[in-house]
Amino acid sequence: MSVAAWHGDGAFGRPPRALLDLLPAPPPGTTGGAAADAPVDTTRWADPEQVAAFFAGTGLVLAGARTSRVLIPFPSPAAAVDSMMANAAPWVATAEALAAAGKLDEGRAIMENHLAARSQTTSKGIAVHADYVVTQLER
Repeated sequence: MSVAAWHGDGAFGRPPRALLDLLPAPPPGTTGGAAADAPVDTTRWADPEQVAAFFAGTGLVLAGARTSRVLIPFPSPAAAVDSMMANAAPWVATAEALAAAGKLDEGRAIMENHLAARSQTTSKGIAVHADYVVTQLER
């Protein structure tokens, strides 16, 4: 079995701390939801050891892992953010939360800088580094 996940340090991995700081705090008394209560940190799908631990007891064991990069072209970092905010569920939800907090423009600037730092310049704009990890498990 293989599990593919965005690498935490890539363009679509962990969001920048500055962006998270703009979002409202969770409601008082919440524990962080099901992920916080999981026996394995399910936010670390790109960590082969964590993936193997998630499947502990199933007979599946870690057989290998590889990191790869896909280059996704956009005319600019702003166009990349526009696309992500319109088409990628986590980015859509983030944009909605930022807008509700009155911080959408500040958040967009952070997201543009985040993607610009994880891309390369091309003759047509930029190519965002979409790094991912494929973890293989076997019986």
